[in-house]
Amino acid sequence: MSHGLITAAILLAALASYALGMSSGALGLLVAGGVLELCFWARAFPGLGLLSKN
Repeated sequence: MSHGLITAAILLAALASYALGMSSGALGLLVAGGVLELCFWARAFPGLGLLSKN
């Protein structure tokens, strides 16, 4: 259960970073949003991608 909550929190943080970055024009917030989104997708589908153990 906590894995899902952390994954949802990462998604919300990514969306907030995107929103703040777009409204203020801060490139760092847009980059942070991108990194958080990558973390979200890696946690949402752990068996896929370059970091999988398969």
